[in-house]
Amino acid sequence: KEILKTNDIKVVYNFIEYLTKKKIKKHWPCFCGSGKQIRYCHLNLMKEYKQKIRSKDAKKTFENFNRMLETIRKNREKTK
Repeated sequence: KEILKTNDIKVVYNFIEYLTKKKIKKHWPCFCGSGKQIRYCHLNLMKEYKQKIRSKDAKKTFENFNRMLETIRKNREKTK
């Protein structure tokens, strides 16, 4: 939340997913959802955190994030 200054789960999800990639492609849509290419939006932020966070750690976080989302989906289905 502090890094991205948002509570939007889609933005956080996309950010973590991009950190798992070997290389950030500048033509990709920005993780923030602005509709701009990442090169014109948050490329510097992505590069900064790509250097700080190991891909291995990002992948582990991304897997945990997906498990958490799956648990939420299952709980929602049970309550319907």
